[in-house]
Amino acid sequence: MKHITPSADDLGQRLDRYMRKIFPWAKLGEIYEALRTKKITLAGKKLPENTKLRAGDILHIDIEPAILKIWEQSETKTKIIHEKLEPERILYRDDDILVYDKPSGLIVHSPDHKTDEISLIEQIEDYLISDGWKPSGTFAHPALAHRIDRDTSGVIISCLNRLSYEHMAEQFRTRKVEKTYLALVAGVPEPREGIITAPLLRQDTGRTDEAKVVVDPEGQSAETSYRVIKTGAKNDWSLVELHPKTGRTHQIRVHMAHIGHPLIGDKRYGWPSVTRFPELAHLHNRRGHLLHAVAIMFNEQNWERIKIQSSFNLL
Repeated sequence: MKHITPSADDLGQRLDRYMRKIFPWAKLGEIYEALRTKKITLAGKKLPENTKLRAGDILHIDIEPAILKIWEQSETKTKIIHEKLEPERILYRDDDILVYDKPSGLIVHSPDHKTDEISLIEQIEDYLISDGWKPSGTFAHPALAHRIDRDTSGVIISCLNRLSYEHMAEQFRTRKVEKTYLALVAGVPEPREGIITAPLLRQDTGRTDEAKVVVDPEGQSAETSYRVIKTGAKNDWSLVELHPKTGRTHQIRVHMAHIGHPLIGDKRYGWPSVTRFPELAHLHNRRGHLLHAVAIMFNEQNWERIKIQSSFNLL
């Protein structure tokens, strides 16, 4: 059995992200399976993948030596970044964070280290290195402070050092981050303004890239406020502004489907195709569901409140 003690710089980091850092050639699904089957534990205690590392933690790794040898390969696969970060989409940049306006269709993290698909975080790192950025301490790569789905476009924050990452993680944990989304949904919600409170349960599909979330009393609490701001000429679609108070997986998509107004283009939770709405014909080339993270508000490290707005529009 192997024992690993996280360094001081790794404290506060999610367990699954830490595992991927120390085992660069392990697939994310393999790490989740090891956690589920107690091959990775804290003194024999089963840990969820979102466990935050704390001082004094000693992880017990009960993985076959032959598999560990593969997971720990120091030889890394160099990717050629053909799809570059688009500088005009950089909304904000300082020594601590880079805020980007992600296009729809771009995955934020590669599902595993062996895929050739280029992710947003790889584009960001490639851009930063070419611009003279250098890792600090054990913070070897920029890290996203949060995630948005592949087909969701809009504002996303990348942290450039350990202090900024911990600062942002604490703000998300204590719900000091305010996010604003725009979505195009089928029909017009009634009432036109309200709050959706429906607990969400993530189902295990057996695949890490195919999460399925359902409304279930046994799920985690989730709250989304919404407001209709525009409707189609025939009231067959509407543009809705949304503010998720919690940050559950697929929260907005599941909540809107739950009240009978799924996101247009959402194949998993409704799939009203954009082709059904002549007024939205100009969006037919957009991939997947029509959801845009339009703004984010948070405290900088000096605790000054800052709001960053997307320069692109869903319509």
